[in-house]
Amino acid sequence: MVNVTLSGFAPNTVVTVICNDTTPPAGEFYRYNVRTDANGNNFSSVCYYGYPGQTVWITANGVRSPNYRW
Repeated sequence: MVNVTLSGFAPNTVVTVICNDTTPPAGEFYRYNVRTDANGNNFSSVCYYGYPGQTVWITANGVRSPNYRW
């Protein structure tokens, strides 16, 4: 499970979260929407992932996270 914590987004808006990996075919493996709180944060989002040795990253409304080795 990859924990997704969003901060710095517009308050009370919907953010599209895209979970990505390098497992062939590389790219998006899950997509969902969350709503930010009054401060522009969301702390309850997760991406489930089960392929060790791959690189994963999150994109939220076009903002890409750093890469993480699973």
